Amino acid sequence: MGGAKASLYPVAGGEPHPVAGLEAGDWPIQWSEDGRFLYVHKRPEIPNKVWRLDPASGQKQSWLEIRPGEPVTRLPILLLTRDGKSYVYGTQRVLSELYIVEGLR
Repeated sequence: MGGAKASLYPVAGGEPHPVAGLEAGDWPIQWSEDGRFLYVHKRPEIPNKVWRLDPASGQKQSWLEIRPGEPVTRLPILLLTRDGKSYVYGTQRVLSELYIVEGLR
């Protein structure tokens, strides 16, 4: 999340609590169905690894690895259902052509 620190804010008020275990570049995606875990990933990485993070203890568990079927430069968008069984993502790729011209004066 850039240089920002993610925190949990109690609904009833009070001081925010930092999310333990988040590393530089981690991007929160979704809460688990039971609300105990936070799914996180690092946005630009390919293949893109998704972890299930316990925000209280900071423990991370590998959850999913996304390998797009075509060459891409990054994976900027990832949406995940709360049960963790379905996801959708967007990719970014650079298309270009190279022309070789010979015999010009």
